[in-house]
This record gives sequence, C-alpha cells and structure tokens, in this order.
Amino acid sequence: MYKFAAASENETIVFGSARPGYTNQQVNEWIEFMQDRSIQRVCCLLPETQLTRYSDLLGVYR
Repeated sequence: MYKFAAASENETIVFGSARPGYTNQQVNEWIEFMQDRSIQRVCCLLPETQLTRYSDLLGVYR
C-alpha cells in the first residue's frame, strides 16, 4: 500500500512512499499507516503545486 518500501534492499532506516490522498481522512489514514510501521519522521518532497491541494499537509505531518 502507498508503494511503501525500503530505499534499498538492505536499508533499515530510509523508506519511500507515495503521497497520501487529498482529503483529511486520507491524510490521517496515511499517517496511521506510517505510525503502524514505526515511521517517526517524514521528509516531504512534494512541489508547491501539489502541496496547495492539501489544507495543511506539512502542519499535519508536524
């Protein structure tokens, strides 16, 4: 789900993922998915043009 995977075959710290959907519910489900996998930090690489479609994605990540 979310194309979640380790950055490389032997990686135990860095993972990649597709962005969450645009609704608040989809964002919350994405965050819950990450928390269930013990993800503690998110590095968001979305461009400003995609971030504007969210109400406050970076704030929610914080």
